Amino acid sequence: MTLAEILREEGKNEGRIQGLKEGLEQGLEQGLEQGLEKGMEVGAKNRALEVARKAVHEGVELPLIAKLTGLTKKEVEKLAKELNN
Repeated sequence: MTLAEILREEGKNEGRIQGLKEGLEQGLEQGLEQGLEKGMEVGAKNRALEVARKAVHEGVELPLIAKLTGLTKKEVEKLAKELNN
């Protein structure tokens, strides 16, 4: 192998390594963003369920609970049924 070929291979390897590093950094950043977004969605859902539980306990009408919390009518009905058992 000539010196030029050796240097060319080293350059290719360095380029691959740099590409892998950049890809890993982008992947981690994207994964963190997605994880944070999912966590916020779960937290919002849990908060809506908590408010709905309190509203059911206070005797608020189920359609109004669904409207105010953003939960579906089915979700609120299921929650009310669970609380009444």
